Amino acid sequence: MRKIYFHIMAVEACKFVSLQPAFFDVGPFSDLQTQAFVRLWQTIYYNVWAQWRYENNQPNYKGPQFVQPIAEDSSIKVLLDFGSIPLLAFCGGGKDSLVSLRLLEQAGIPYASYAYSHSIYGTASKQHHLIDQLLNHLQPQKRHQHWIYDDFMDAPVLGLHPEFGIKTIAAAETPNSIFGVLPLVLQHGYQYIALAHERSADTGNLVWEQTGEEINHQWGKSYAAEKLLNSYLQAELIENLSYFSLLKPIYDVLIFTFLPEDIEAVAATHSCNIEKPWCKRCPKCAYVWLNYMAYLPTQVVDQIFQSNLLTNLKISLLFDKCWGWRSILLLSALVRLMRLNWLLNCAAVRGLMVWQCRCLQRNARR
Repeated sequence: MRKIYFHIMAVEACKFVSLQPAFFDVGPFSDLQTQAFVRLWQTIYYNVWAQWRYENNQPNYKGPQFVQPIAEDSSIKVLLDFGSIPLLAFCGGGKDSLVSLRLLEQAGIPYASYAYSHSIYGTASKQHHLIDQLLNHLQPQKRHQHWIYDDFMDAPVLGLHPEFGIKTIAAAETPNSIFGVLPLVLQHGYQYIALAHERSADTGNLVWEQTGEEINHQWGKSYAAEKLLNSYLQAELIENLSYFSLLKPIYDVLIFTFLPEDIEAVAATHSCNIEKPWCKRCPKCAYVWLNYMAYLPTQVVDQIFQSNLLTNLKISLLFDKCWGWRSILLLSALVRLMRLNWLLNCAAVRGLMVWQCRCLQRNARR
């Protein structure tokens, strides 16, 4: 357990890289700072913080140096005693979670659900209540909840220390959650950890001209990250545990086609990372709303969002900027230009104000 706790703490410590430290000292855990661990930690930093380095114009920052000498490789790993439920499925409350869990049920695979709240997303009880509303439409054999309170992400670090010259901070949310759930996996004997990351996370947003590297906002959800974490878990921590994403072979365009079959459950989904369940002004809300308008009955979308988001000037400008490439990272690379044009056509046919769609489409031809 000491080795697992070390990994939880060390991956959590990645977020301090946002303050551009020169050194990283693992202190009394130096015996666990193996070459394999350092390689894992540096790979997570380099890829997850690529967007942070791009946004803060830090092309030459390679991350902190490890103070302690490299320890000998440790062969301490365990074998799970499998429990009665084979699979632990993450549930964040969104449409991807709904589709992945429904696929498990249709395949007759029993699962337990795992939901975590984080203080950066607001009140923990509200987050878990929203996720439970979705799970009420599904059939998990058990429900697990993890309540995370983060005093670093909550603190006004950037305002308190303007001398760092840093505009944004970041965290390795997916790797954090994988290591954070391991005590639960050991306690209940889950053989599989299943997430609901889809294929578009494998594609980067842009190539940074200064470094030549691909910047991928969603690298932590990519297949490359999945392979890295799965192989490390099996080699270093739990030999017979497997981590994978059920939706990795497919894109969002296919995932949305599953939703009309599950209208009642769709109405219980939420996806916003700013204000739960929907802030109705951020790129993610705009993306989900537009796709819902293209694939679902208008009255269902109105019930969920209770407004036409294109009447929000901020959302209209967001789509305009996406077409004008004034900000490459807009919409978190969830939607490409051609797909955006197609979605607006579909949404117009399904009842969205036609003049709004056509106005936005004209901007694409400028």
